[in-house]
Amino acid sequence: MPIQESNKKAVICLDSDGTIMDTMTVKHELCFAPMMLLTFNIEKGRDDIYAHWLDVNLYKKTRGINRFEGLSEILKYASDKYGYVFPGYEEFASWVLSTPAYSVKLLKEKLDEKENFTIRKAIEWSNLVNEAIAKLPLGKPFSEVKNALSEIYKDCYLYGVSSANKEAVKEEWEKNGLSTFFEEIYCQDAGSKSSILKKIREKHMNLPVLMVGDAPKDLDEARKANVYFYPIIPKHEDESFTNLPKAVFHLKDNTYEGNLEETLIMSFLESLE
Repeated sequence: MPIQESNKKAVICLDSDGTIMDTMTVKHELCFAPMMLLTFNIEKGRDDIYAHWLDVNLYKKTRGINRFEGLSEILKYASDKYGYVFPGYEEFASWVLSTPAYSVKLLKEKLDEKENFTIRKAIEWSNLVNEAIAKLPLGKPFSEVKNALSEIYKDCYLYGVSSANKEAVKEEWEKNGLSTFFEEIYCQDAGSKSSILKKIREKHMNLPVLMVGDAPKDLDEARKANVYFYPIIPKHEDESFTNLPKAVFHLKDNTYEGNLEETLIMSFLESLE
């Protein structure tokens, strides 16, 4: 049901890893990729497969895909290039393409229906990743994040919309003093980003909604939900956040759509391979 708006003039939804938090690279380098190599016993082509994981998840237009989407792509790469056999991979890949939400709970339900090596290993890997991330030093937000949030928070509703593990996101945001800016934090257990954005848009039907993200996947999800998009450009995060309040001003003034948004998106996509 739409809520009664107060003095708020827009809705801003922000991703976490790689957008607000300077944690995306270290998590992939020290957690996602190493745990994948360990869980699936990758030896032949190890360095190349590790590098391919980083390319797919950080430096190409696939940046920001969900962990299970990334895993499906890497297992296929390892199979095609190095001859690895992962029993039950086809069922896992099919689940990745069709699941309404990327969660271990739903993956376990799939496993309960039928024993599957790849799905069992995917669950094991995901749990190991979460354990490894929990042992990392506390991540920090990019340096201009708090300034930007403090400015746009004055007359905007803020929501977290992330495909990461909710416990990890909440801990990072709470310990860095970010949670107080947000109405709610939605993560991978709440469904796809587009479905979450649609729910938020329906809740605030009379306000423009902007998705702020660092990956083409975030752009795609914003488009599916029919909301605006503002990119945080990798390696230019501080500049992106410095300019965010200006973009929000145009959003509230109904002058963001069109040339401004298109120019920002073009620069963003050109920054990735």
